[in-house]
Amino acid sequence: MLEKIKIFFRDPGFQKLSLLFLLGSFFIVVSTFSGAFMSARGHPSTPTSLTVGKVGSTSVPLSWSLPKGSTIPTDYIIQYKISNAKSWTTFADGTSTTASTTVTGLSSGTVYNFQVASTNRSGTSAYTSAVSATTSATTPGVPTNLTIGAI
Repeated sequence: MLEKIKIFFRDPGFQKLSLLFLLGSFFIVVSTFSGAFMSARGHPSTPTSLTVGKVGSTSVPLSWSLPKGSTIPTDYIIQYKISNAKSWTTFADGTSTTASTTVTGLSSGTVYNFQVASTNRSGTSAYTSAVSATTSATTPGVPTNLTIGAI
């Protein structure tokens, strides 16, 4: 449950400034008699529900979501590593606010770990818990042009 604190101010021009603080981020709402303006700022929330889709031999599709009421990210950072490796590699997917991607360029028959963080002008969230996927092994083609030599 998010904790909320609302603070109202009135200036001599009868304009109202409302500050709504939410755990981990804040919202500033400026209201006047002629309209309202809302600006959201704050540290982005950690993505949730990181899941793996149908794995290919050299690619792994991922999807995730953001908690309800989260500050909207301007990008996601997707990282992967071979399961027993120590360091993470950031997947170069460009800038996207879409909560899914397909990590490509992987080796077949290999176990990988994946994690995702969201980012905006205020900073970067924590990474999700890692999920694992094994790329499918590539099967060799059918042999052709077989010959039998003398024994």
